[in-house]
Amino acid sequence: MSDEKKSETLIMTSLSRSKAGFNVLIKTHPTVEEFMKNLGIGAEEVSPFNYGRHWSLPKGALRELTAYWLPEELNGILPTDSTRLFYRLDRLGQPLMLEGEARGIPIVNLSFLRLVGIGDGSGVTFNVSGVSSRDGIRELAAQLKQAQRAFNLAYMKPITINITMSSTELAA
Repeated sequence: MSDEKKSETLIMTSLSRSKAGFNVLIKTHPTVEEFMKNLGIGAEEVSPFNYGRHWSLPKGALRELTAYWLPEELNGILPTDSTRLFYRLDRLGQPLMLEGEARGIPIVNLSFLRLVGIGDGSGVTFNVSGVSSRDGIRELAAQLKQAQRAFNLAYMKPITINITMSSTELAA
């Protein structure tokens, strides 16, 4: 028997350029969608179109685009493992890169991780308006990967912390 660990895909994001901007396909491990759903604590799903005008459904889409509600504690700018990149989960319907919110430091919009259906086999496809060069798309892909890694480490990776108190620590 081998001691090798098997790797599972947690998040797969595919970007393809179109006339209108980007086509985005997002597929996740079911645990990612379940995590987002549980954050909503049974709240109604929301439409990304109520929050921004940059996302749209591809022609012939079979289902409406909806997202899980996000608690206020996760609204705002969240750090990655770099001081030169941040991410947000609360910017539904807005560009994948957010400008001007952190004094010139790029902010990746990961709010698409809240979309209903990303954890089923086919994932979710949507369009994002905007223009980008070939190098710009590659840079965006690298920043998405770094931000998704930070999200997984911060919220998805299991962690165990043991707290031990000894009698010598109580003597003061």
